[in-house]
Amino acid sequence: MARTAVEKMLASGLPVLQGTGQHGSQTDLFLGNGDILELE
Repeated sequence: MARTAVEKMLASGLPVLQGTGQHGSQTDLFLGNGDILELE
């Protein structure tokens, strides 16, 4: 379900922080296993 929501957000032009799709993640559409988000 999350994948469909993210696909719709991308299609409508909303900004989505995408991941790498590594370490067992099913997709790179959003942050997943092993991805790091650094905020300043």
